[in-house]
Amino acid sequence: MKLDVVPCGFMPLSDSAVLVAAVEMGFAAGEGIDLDLRREASWSNIRDRIAIGAYPVAHMLSPMALSISAGLGPLRSPIDAPFVMNLNGNTLTARTEIAARLADLGARPDDAKGTGAALRDFARDHPLRVGVPFPHSMHLLLTRYLLEASGTDMSRVTFAVAPPAILPEMMRAGEVDAFMVGEPWGSMAVERGDATILLPGSAIWAAAPEKLLGVRRDWTDDNPDVARRLIRALYNAAKWCGAPGSASVLAEILAMQRYVNAPTEVIQRGLEGHITLNRNGDQLKVPGFVRYGKAGVNFPWRSAGMWIGAQAAPLWGLRQSEAMKIAHDAFRTDIYRQALGQIVPALPASSLKVEGTSQDGDAPESRPEAFFDGRVFAFDA
Repeated sequence: MKLDVVPCGFMPLSDSAVLVAAVEMGFAAGEGIDLDLRREASWSNIRDRIAIGAYPVAHMLSPMALSISAGLGPLRSPIDAPFVMNLNGNTLTARTEIAARLADLGARPDDAKGTGAALRDFARDHPLRVGVPFPHSMHLLLTRYLLEASGTDMSRVTFAVAPPAILPEMMRAGEVDAFMVGEPWGSMAVERGDATILLPGSAIWAAAPEKLLGVRRDWTDDNPDVARRLIRALYNAAKWCGAPGSASVLAEILAMQRYVNAPTEVIQRGLEGHITLNRNGDQLKVPGFVRYGKAGVNFPWRSAGMWIGAQAAPLWGLRQSEAMKIAHDAFRTDIYRQALGQIVPALPASSLKVEGTSQDGDAPESRPEAFFDGRVFAFDA
């Protein structure tokens, strides 16, 4: 059988897992697709190559789908998000000496409120420099949300951008005080002995849509059957990634040079939510640190996209209503339903939910969708 070739850019991060599993475990081939994964060095490369049509689909930061659609990069290209690959999977990491000062101010890795307050107090006396892997990212939006909701004077905070694997080097060079990045790069900085993990990203918003399948809208229109089969392959891959017992095999695959190229044991700890916090080896177990194929994870909630649009609009120079409309149109619940309606027993009846409240009964947290400050966000269609 001849397979449909689908080139796909990806970044060397643990949350490329669904794409990698789709290839290595045969889920893509089972749907008649040759998913041609092409490793990239930066998110800007992925942005530019999907915008010019070199990639029809890509591993994508969730806000990036909106910013490309809004024309905030070199080229405007409408991007659809018909599938969420994972929720969360990031760490907020600081230089060891700064983490010690923050601990004196009340920062704790299991307490986002205390850590947010400590960062606020630290920034009063010391300008805070935070590294993120891309300006249009959940890393930046979640960090800003933590700081703003904690009462931080944001004029005391600056953000620097570098590819994920470079952020630990920037911190070692003293160019940033802390960084928010996807695993395994926070843990890799800890392994070197010069960093401490302050918080898992899931402590800020437990249901943050971290990575999406970003798809050129014109490709979806021209290849609707291939698009649906690709979503089915990724859905089955995500279920496998999230299944008990898959983490050890998945970590070995991701550790390969052509994928993440990092130690298997470090990757596996992140997949299982076993976080080594510092050079002393202190541990934190984080239920739901990263979620793949559980109920509701892969559904592209339009309300989650609209939250992203609402938060990003002032940073991007857009009207909030404009950014939320772009998000509403990009998060394609209709395509997800078309692809999976016959094989998923109970799809959500609505494309919107109140963000910050639970829709996921099998998640381990008592409030599995919560924001750290208890806020909820409701959006109209």
